[in-house]
Amino acid sequence: MRLLGFLLFFNSKVAAQETFSKTIFQGGYVVVPNNELWEINEVYVSGGGAYNFKVSNSNFKPHYKSGDTLRAPFYLPEMNFLDNQSSSQFIFKFTKIK
Repeated sequence: MRLLGFLLFFNSKVAAQETFSKTIFQGGYVVVPNNELWEINEVYVSGGGAYNFKVSNSNFKPHYKSGDTLRAPFYLPEMNFLDNQSSSQFIFKFTKIK
């Protein structure tokens, strides 16, 4: 019976999570909607070309709650690898925890 309770609890936790991504231009921002909690999984920077470069998550807070503002930086060292630095965009991959 304990195992069944654990499995039901585990499944309800897994079902309450949703992964998604947001693209934000350098210097831009996004505000977390009401009653949501976002966890950053991965961050990439792109110049619009064929390649994305992974950015260290340590540049951002790990969690953002409703009302928090996530700002994309104007510059990170990883942007030196891009052909077009003037129109760089950040791709954030999140898990939404309800």
